[in-house]
Amino acid sequence: MNTMNTMNGPIDLQGIQLNDDHGWQLLVRTGRRELRKALGQWKTMGEPWEDVFQQALLVLLNKQDHPSWDLKHAISFLIRTGRNLMHEAHRNLNRMPTQRLDEYLGERIALVEDGEEVQLAEAQRKARKRIVKKVMDRLAPRQRAVLVGFVCEGRRFRELAQEVGYASENAAKKAKCIAMNRVRREANAEWASRAA
Repeated sequence: MNTMNTMNGPIDLQGIQLNDDHGWQLLVRTGRRELRKALGQWKTMGEPWEDVFQQALLVLLNKQDHPSWDLKHAISFLIRTGRNLMHEAHRNLNRMPTQRLDEYLGERIALVEDGEEVQLAEAQRKARKRIVKKVMDRLAPRQRAVLVGFVCEGRRFRELAQEVGYASENAAKKAKCIAMNRVRREANAEWASRAA
C-alpha cells in the first residue's frame, strides 16, 4: 500500500512524515482501518482489535526514531506489531486449561449497564465466574465442546466439526457463536437479577 485514496484524490504515503499533526491524524485513521482488516481472522476471539491497535500505537511511540518514519513504514509497523500482539494473546489462550474456560469467559464478558461496562470488584468477579460456569453447564454437549475447543485450545473449526459431528465447518462456527451469545446473555441476565 503506497497510496491512500482521499476526497482530494490519492496521496503518496511515502511522502508523509510523522513529525507533524497531519501525519499523525492520517496514521491513526489509516492505521486503525488497515489493522482492522489485517486482524479480521481473529475477530471472533476475545481480544478486542481496538485494544490491540492502542497497544501497537504505544509500541510505535516508544520507538526513538519514529518521527523520521514515513506513513507507509509506520502503518506497516502497526500491522506487524498488532499481528504479533494477537498471536501472543492466542498463544496465551491456547495454554489455558479447559477447566478454566468459565473463569476466562467470566473475565472477558463484562457486565454492561446502560451501555457502559462496569468494573467488578474481586468478590463480584468470583460470583460472576460461578454464574458463567453454571450457564456453561447448561449448554448442549456439542456446543460446549466446540466453544471449549475453539476458545481454550485454539483448534480449527474443521477438525472440531468432524470430531463433534457437525455437518460442516460453518455449522461448527455457528454453534460456537450461538453458545458464546447464550453464555453472554444468560450470565448477564442472571447477574442483573441477583443485583435487583
